[in-house]
Amino acid sequence: MWGGINARKFPRVKYDCHVILKYGKQPKQFKTHTENIGPGGICVILNTPLDIFSQVGVKIMFQNGKTSLECIGRIVWIVKSSILQSNGAKDIFDVGIEFVNLSDENKNRIETIIDSLKS
Repeated sequence: MWGGINARKFPRVKYDCHVILKYGKQPKQFKTHTENIGPGGICVILNTPLDIFSQVGVKIMFQNGKTSLECIGRIVWIVKSSILQSNGAKDIFDVGIEFVNLSDENKNRIETIIDSLKS
């Protein structure tokens, strides 16, 4: 798990949003939340691994009732880890998703969120 501000080309910040991913030819929906977000992509936590480099539909519901964002994303990395539960260990997956067709307007919205968290 990660907490803080990242200094990559498209920095990401810890900002919790609900996310719905649509995956596969007969789309399967995954409801999750962001681990971090930036204008280039997001990291989400899933209970199921998805295929690397596959495309997903992404819907992000921002905090405080802000208008949601929808775009296409591509899975660019997956990191498996485990969490300890009362009935044993459970595998979870941090999944990095790169935005494919994010509009300039939505990119600016995410950059505004990042800027507000830096100050």
